[in-house]
Amino acid sequence: MRWLLAAVTLALATACGTGPPGPLATPGAVSISGCGSVTQPACSCSTGACDIDCTGETTCTANCSGGALCGDVSCSGDTTCNVECSGGSRCGYVDCSQVTECTVTCSGGSRCDVNCDGDTDCPAACSGGSPCLLYCGGTTSCTFMECSGGSGMRACSGDIVVCNRECPRCGDGVCDRVAGETCSGCPADCDAC
Repeated sequence: MRWLLAAVTLALATACGTGPPGPLATPGAVSISGCGSVTQPACSCSTGACDIDCTGETTCTANCSGGALCGDVSCSGDTTCNVECSGGSRCGYVDCSQVTECTVTCSGGSRCDVNCDGDTDCPAACSGGSPCLLYCGGTTSCTFMECSGGSGMRACSGDIVVCNRECPRCGDGVCDRVAGETCSGCPADCDAC
């Protein structure tokens, strides 16, 4: 009986995974949804704060530019998702979990954090000194196609790969939710709960 309980516990622990916490809505952000549909093939945010929802679409293209804050770009469950973050914009949580192919291009000093949990292919290009972070747990292919204009690429603990930045740590001034930082676990970097 004990072996059965141990096997069930192990199966549940494996099924639940240990990936990062999910994205949160950005306070005060405009919500843009329906991206990828025939009527709205691409979604864009060029000013202020936006959350872009492409969840469950076959194909989605999302653009964040002009210094905008795209706190949550959700492509979870898509077949193909292309995200471009440029011009000093902040793509704080690009959710590419369980996507067949999710390509993220970050340029012009834009900051991108990408959750590639369980993807088939999750390439990212970070140029112009853009600081980027990839969570690669359970991913078939997860890498930077390009990493230029800064300190280069390095592997970190917890299935994290970074480009043009240090490995994430609580107290570095950046709330890296994709790296598992939350308001309760890292109040020094993340807003109060």
